[in-house]
Amino acid sequence: DSAGTLSINGNGKMQNYTDLDFAPWHSECNYIKNIIIGDGVTSIGDYAFYSCKNLTNIVIPDSVSIIGNAVIEPPPYASSTQAARSRRRECK
Repeated sequence: DSAGTLSINGNGKMQNYTDLDFAPWHSECNYIKNIIIGDGVTSIGDYAFYSCKNLTNIVIPDSVSIIGNAVIEPPPYASSTQAARSRRRECK
């Protein structure tokens, strides 16, 4: 949206992407500051938010049990939310 928020909704696993096969929102990555992942999403795919260098906040629901490789590369910040999630969720 105009505030730089990307909302991802649905049920089940998010598709995996690569550093050559980008996520559909990749062309907007410079404008994305916040990501809200909806309940029902069970995984965050590889390279999902790769190159979103202005990202400052990501909301991950309890339904997410898998976080893929290079989801955020390079990590733009070290937040308490991210640290808490890494303790509660198993990452690949």
